[in-house]
Amino acid sequence: MADSNTPKAVLLILGMHRSGTSLTANWLHQCGLYLGEDLVGPDIGNQFGHYENKDFLNLHIQTLRQMGADFFPASSIYSKIPDSFNQKAKGLIEKNNALHDQWGWKEPRTCLFIRKWHELLPNIKVLVVFRHYELVVDSLIRRYEKLILRQNSFLRKNIVMPIKRHFIAEKYARSWVTHNRELLDYIKLKNREDVLVVSIENLIAHDDHVFNHLRNTWEMGLTQASIDSILNQKELNSLAGKVRRIKSKTRSEALSIMGELRALEEQYNANDIHCAP
Repeated sequence: MADSNTPKAVLLILGMHRSGTSLTANWLHQCGLYLGEDLVGPDIGNQFGHYENKDFLNLHIQTLRQMGADFFPASSIYSKIPDSFNQKAKGLIEKNNALHDQWGWKEPRTCLFIRKWHELLPNIKVLVVFRHYELVVDSLIRRYEKLILRQNSFLRKNIVMPIKRHFIAEKYARSWVTHNRELLDYIKLKNREDVLVVSIENLIAHDDHVFNHLRNTWEMGLTQASIDSILNQKELNSLAGKVRRIKSKTRSEALSIMGELRALEEQYNANDIHCAP
């Protein structure tokens, strides 16, 4: 059992749904990072598992339900998060600190609560993984379509789904903006040396550079494993011709945020990762 009074090495894997955070968590789990005993396993959305600690997942879901908030919110929920969240979150931190000298977690909804987590863990290391909004929206819609197809309903497949597809594309795009805007606001609160920002494409191409940063710069006790052994490129390809219908205002906001993320990737990783153009 770890000494709970000793500062711990905590790594947070942070990113929007369908941005490659499951792949990243899987990879770091293979490298030896403790992510939890009870992790979300494979399902229709991810055949290799989500690698999400159910304790953190349940806290976020229960809080969203308590607030009456959408799981894919179109705007920040920060001001509405109840005070009870901090106490429960503190309990999870104390539980993991008591058992592990080095640990971390990945759960996309963390983005929505990240400023609350910052109040409790201001000095943790953060690996931010991002992906282009069009690819995220397309991936979320394809996952939704798989769920509809499982219901084996002609009406839902052939009438409801084609109509609803356009509405949920905007919903998911707005949520991408919300999640990543929260990330950008959070990064402004952090010490520069405690954050690594990387697109999933560059993480895949240069996983050795990312690993070296975690082990050498952040001094994490990890053993190198290649991401290629767990990579499912089919789940990450761009699927040409699948650009979804998104409102011009939302698209403009998303493009602006993408520009900020790319700039941060270059700024934070200039000495570690050879960024893609």
